[in-house]
Amino acid sequence: MATHNHFVLDRGGKVFKQSAPVIKLPPEATEDDHLALLGLLNSSTACFWMQQVFHCKGGPGGACSKDEKYHDFYEHDATKLKQFPLPAGRPLSLARRLDGLAQDRAALLPAALVRTTTPTRAGLAAARAEAEAILRTMIALQEELDWICYRLYGLIAEDLTCASAAADPPPLRLGERAFEIALARQVAAGEVSTTWFPRHGSTPLTEIPADWPAAERGVDPTPVIGWAGWTYLQKAQALAGYYIRMKEQEGFSAKKLTPLLAGLRELVPWLRQWHNEIDPAYGVGMGDYFNEFVYEEARGLHLSAESLASWTP
Repeated sequence: MATHNHFVLDRGGKVFKQSAPVIKLPPEATEDDHLALLGLLNSSTACFWMQQVFHCKGGPGGACSKDEKYHDFYEHDATKLKQFPLPAGRPLSLARRLDGLAQDRAALLPAALVRTTTPTRAGLAAARAEAEAILRTMIALQEELDWICYRLYGLIAEDLTCASAAADPPPLRLGERAFEIALARQVAAGEVSTTWFPRHGSTPLTEIPADWPAAERGVDPTPVIGWAGWTYLQKAQALAGYYIRMKEQEGFSAKKLTPLLAGLRELVPWLRQWHNEIDPAYGVGMGDYFNEFVYEEARGLHLSAESLASWTP
């Protein structure tokens, strides 16, 4: 039971209860094989897939959230996890680096320090500062891993990682991730309300941090795929907006537009369930609106309902 995907590589000495799915690779699998799979499973792409497939057990108090979905708990069961699609490539390099940093950080935590020495106030303070620095690096590398996985699954065509510009990403604090900056701007503009920032002890930032390198400050922070904490309606609006931009401005082919339209189609039942009251601006429920949008766009791309429904990565 968890709100998000938190897969780890166990190197022995652990006992798992029945609610924790355990993945065992063939005996001949190397550690790199395990880490490569771990990188995919811990990506935001995998998180989105899991929240569509796994059973939602509800948010705080047990009720399924009707607004922000990021605090809903999901039952991560092994049977459904077998359906998880695997792309041809793997984010091995970053997965290996993240695993190494996680081990370095674990060695700096108080529980590990007291096993090897008698800690002092100064020693604990120094270890805490180093652990926090490692965590900021890990957050940045996780963002890189997510962008790599978007490409591996064919969600974007362009390499949007810092590595593509021969640079390391700047370490990230809470509030500095792309979706957080985009969300903070929406909050400041009065477009959305959210409990994300106070719940996570994060400060909303509407500007790109001044200490970032110039190349990073030039990157558009608007998320392409979206944020798992958005409502179904916000996801649909973001995906539809991206679909239109790619169709009209980038000239995406029907083949490239199909995954976006298939994603919208999967949101329609949820929109009809939670967001189908009459919208004053459109004069129709948003579930019905997006259902018609998907139908008309599919017809324009010469896609049948069956081919759109059966699309897989």
